[in-house]
Amino acid sequence: MLIYKYTICRAFTAMQLTQHTDYAFRVLLYVQAHPERLVTITEIAEYYRISRSHLAKVVANLTQHGYLIGVRGQGGGLKLSKPAAEINLGTLVNEFEPLQIVECMDSQGRCMISPACQLKGILTKAKKAFLQTLFQYTLADIALTTPQLDDARQEKEKETTLRAKSFPAQTTKN
Repeated sequence: MLIYKYTICRAFTAMQLTQHTDYAFRVLLYVQAHPERLVTITEIAEYYRISRSHLAKVVANLTQHGYLIGVRGQGGGLKLSKPAAEINLGTLVNEFEPLQIVECMDSQGRCMISPACQLKGILTKAKKAFLQTLFQYTLADIALTTPQLDDARQEKEKETTLRAKSFPAQTTKN
């Protein structure tokens, strides 16, 4: 039973989306909130306070998968390649995430109890349910206007500032 306990714990932590997919959602939300103009990677990185170089990889992936159009040159930037209502969240996650929840779900399947294990079937059902939920929604369903995006960011900054004041860094005397 300890094997299952360990495997289940690993499975649930593996269900978390990667930072790459998280950033992909953030990029799409930001771009769709500014339909009147092109936005730049630097602008998005500064807005979310995340690495520009990592974001550039995410944007490249979004462009390759047809979610964004990149316009090069002076005054260039990014825009959605299709309406937000046509960008399905489940499709994006399915394209960006491996979702191999446990080792036995990949092609090499090295788990020694794999032939008799019932967990793989249960986790496969859970993965399908997770994706089925996401397939029901599009970018339009989660879209925020520029003021909503800015209000949320300001609220988060206030929360972070209050938390820092409530729990100041402890200094040690030498």
